[in-house]
Amino acid sequence: MRIDKIMWINEAIKEAEVEVTDDRFKILCFSQPLDLSVGDELKEPVYCLDVTNIMVNKEFKEEITKLTGYFSYLISGKLIDVKEKIVKVGGFLFELDTDKIDGDIIEDSYISFECTRVDIF
Repeated sequence: MRIDKIMWINEAIKEAEVEVTDDRFKILCFSQPLDLSVGDELKEPVYCLDVTNIMVNKEFKEEITKLTGYFSYLISGKLIDVKEKIVKVGGFLFELDTDKIDGDIIEDSYISFECTRVDIF
């Protein structure tokens, strides 16, 4: 995951919209404060807020689909850490802001979920 583009909302307080890519997928994230530059690699997962509709994805596919909300996405990928709620999609790592992962969803399952915002901290 690396920063592809920065669109400053308010540069004085380091608030920005940030395009992040892994060369396969591209997502638009919110960040404040942003202390990174174009081309920088992200070492931590991006954070998915307001996560809903978590379900097992029986098609075993990786997909990122933009929804109608400004930072909203439908994401499908592999749950690689159920305790930390980390989902891998291509070169992206997503940390889910939720306690609603059902007990029948186990590590290494493919899941789909929706989120209203993706943040970089």
